[in-house]
Amino acid sequence: MTKTFFINVAPSNDRRDEKGFHSQLDHYVGKTKKEFFKYTLITAGDKRLDPWIVAQRAMERNPEFHPLIAVNPLHQHPFHIVKKLASLQDFYARPMALNMIPGSFPNEMSALHDELSFAERFSRLKDFSNVLKDFFKEKTTGSFQGQYYQVTDAKLFPPLKDDVELFYSGVAATSELSGNYVKGIKPLSEMKKSEGKGQGLLLGICARATNEEAQASMQKLYPQDRKGQMLFDMVLGGHETSWSQWMKDYLQRTPEERDDFNLIAMKNFWTSAPFIVGSYDECAGLLKKYSDYGYEFFITDFHHEDFLHVEECIKRFRKL
Repeated sequence: MTKTFFINVAPSNDRRDEKGFHSQLDHYVGKTKKEFFKYTLITAGDKRLDPWIVAQRAMERNPEFHPLIAVNPLHQHPFHIVKKLASLQDFYARPMALNMIPGSFPNEMSALHDELSFAERFSRLKDFSNVLKDFFKEKTTGSFQGQYYQVTDAKLFPPLKDDVELFYSGVAATSELSGNYVKGIKPLSEMKKSEGKGQGLLLGICARATNEEAQASMQKLYPQDRKGQMLFDMVLGGHETSWSQWMKDYLQRTPEERDDFNLIAMKNFWTSAPFIVGSYDECAGLLKKYSDYGYEFFITDFHHEDFLHVEECIKRFRKL
């Protein structure tokens, strides 16, 4: 049986605590241990900071930091990504991975005149990924002829030192793209078995010694925020993934929160994932139930102060 691995999510600057963001990020980076997290996801959601620069800053500060860097074809050519990977490999010599996403916030796509449909953006993502893969396996020359990208004998010497894992978010799993696929969780009563190997789940964790402490911590760490609620409604309304469509329906029929699917942080736009909430043992048990559906990894979002709590939860999960 494949051993379940964990990925954590670096905090992003949402402008509600701008003064403290750099210290939060450095604190978070310094706490990350490869014993618990194979990679740390650096998202593309920040309107100002480039995830590659954030990754470099983090790698300089912590030798155990292995980045999973968000990549959107809207922002750069795939050969440019290959050169960035080669550069970071030369300087830091450690595992890295890419989180491939097909699109962005609707207002950004509009501002940059990205008028492709969701299906077209998926096709572009496939082309983009195939250009990248042509430079993996220590190849020094890459060529690809597709609808969105054409590359003929592009040179990279020396080649990439290590192969790079690819993760895909916001798209359905398909044999056309080999890699790992990230799905959003649903309540356990509505979950289905994974569709194959390389499937994982995105979720948040808020664990404490008791369920009561965990519930109180959710309210304290992720307070009500009207602006955040408006952003959540806007972003959810503009997303076209099957999970987003399901979420819209779920919100209409299920007003109350659940321990295995708590939306307080998400509804107020503090995070982009539903949470599991409870005691250490309860959260570990919930992770076990989700993994029993065949999912091989978890991308875990949590507050930058919660490392010890999440680590304790992971320790108990690994004993189940």
